[in-house]
Amino acid sequence: MSSSLLSSEAIVSVQPYVDLPCSVQLDVHLLMHKVWGDPLLPPSDPIVSPHNIDYSPCSCTVYVNGILASYAAVLTFPVAHHGVTFLASGLSCVATSPDFERHGFGSLAVNAATQHILHSSVDI
Repeated sequence: MSSSLLSSEAIVSVQPYVDLPCSVQLDVHLLMHKVWGDPLLPPSDPIVSPHNIDYSPCSCTVYVNGILASYAAVLTFPVAHHGVTFLASGLSCVATSPDFERHGFGSLAVNAATQHILHSSVDI
């Protein structure tokens, strides 16, 4: 990968995982396998979600030249503490393709996820 890649060449998208086209879901699936050796592979039809759908996963994708360079998901779920239930969000499945490391694309995915959380209605 060229060291001249710039984060300005990236296309950042934030949308619910369930709304991702199948091709993007497959890209996410393959990226996670490439980075972590995800046991969900081989890819299936339909693709098995890496996320618990009950946690309303929101996907933050970073594409460079048509390739998924980095990914982060935001999961939102209830947390009970001393009889009070709060709505919490957190990051999940953060990954950057080794081919795109050290170019700031992982930071773009995490920043998009962070902004999504900050502009949501979660308590925590």
